[in-house]
Amino acid sequence: MDRRSALESALSEVALVLQDADFFGGIWLDQRAGGVLNIAVTEGGLEAADRELASRGLLDTSVVRQVAFSKAQLDAWSMDALKILLEQGKNYMHSVSTDTPSNKVRVDLAEDTPREIIDEIKGLMPSEALAMTVGGPGWVEQGIRDKPWGRAYGGLWMTRNENADCTVGFSKMRDTNPNSDLVYTLTAGHCGQGQWWQGLDTAGAYLGVTQATTWYPDATGYCDCQIVGALQSERRTSKVLVSNNALYDYTRTASVGSADYFVGKAVCMSGAKSSEWQSGQISCGTITDASINATTNSNYTLLDGFKTDIFDSRGGDSGAPYGSGGTFMGIHSSARGANATLVSKSPYFVQLGAKPEYS
Repeated sequence: MDRRSALESALSEVALVLQDADFFGGIWLDQRAGGVLNIAVTEGGLEAADRELASRGLLDTSVVRQVAFSKAQLDAWSMDALKILLEQGKNYMHSVSTDTPSNKVRVDLAEDTPREIIDEIKGLMPSEALAMTVGGPGWVEQGIRDKPWGRAYGGLWMTRNENADCTVGFSKMRDTNPNSDLVYTLTAGHCGQGQWWQGLDTAGAYLGVTQATTWYPDATGYCDCQIVGALQSERRTSKVLVSNNALYDYTRTASVGSADYFVGKAVCMSGAKSSEWQSGQISCGTITDASINATTNSNYTLLDGFKTDIFDSRGGDSGAPYGSGGTFMGIHSSARGANATLVSKSPYFVQLGAKPEYS
């Protein structure tokens, strides 16, 4: 078992022991410096947490810190805020969540949220327990890509049925029929066909159903991709997430040929899973093969893809957008060993009957 897998296993075991304690403030992995197990506790919990870590030989790879509020208390305030918002006749909510690393409740609201609703939520908890944003994208939490409402930015999690998690590639794929005003979102074809939701489970916004795909098991093609929709207007966006969840705009689709795809060209991938593992940072590298025919991990032979030396892709990054400057280069198809990725090129998206539209 590698170190990351061992730490993930340890996290689950320690959480199971401590999660019902009154002092428990949360537990998470910080992937900087190779991975550190973090435990938050309220006053009186330091000794018990240290004792549990020592019994498992984890003291040297863990940090225990004291916080003001228990996770149970934060969760209760989150549920109270959610109840207020769900009782409204209009959806003003972008997201409500418990953020254990910051020991706060995060509330992201639409720009037109009435002042009385904002004040009611503020009255639920001490000011130091609340992180609230109103208007704009309003969501730049470092390292978290589970935004279940609002715009379906490239780089977010998306879910098919239950726990079939992939990454949103691009959410302004315009139907190529000139008489149509339909818009779709893009992800990897091998993620599976069916109904899709934004975020990590089906409680998020409904994105739609697979409309077209070029991927089939044991098949050969130029794009491991699919479009999902049609998207409601409030989900549509040409923006993608980059490091620290800042928003970024691509301005053009790459073209086939050496002008856009050549060995040594710098590219970056915005994967939902790898970004979380890297504390909000996207993954960057260079093209190592500008035109490759290769079989993916899901048994699809991708023609004229490109290969990179990005080493830190992880399960869940499938469909993630790749860019180089303002150029949309493609979406993540497959890891290629420990230090490489295989990518579907963006010029072939048009085979789905839709193409990226930039604003």
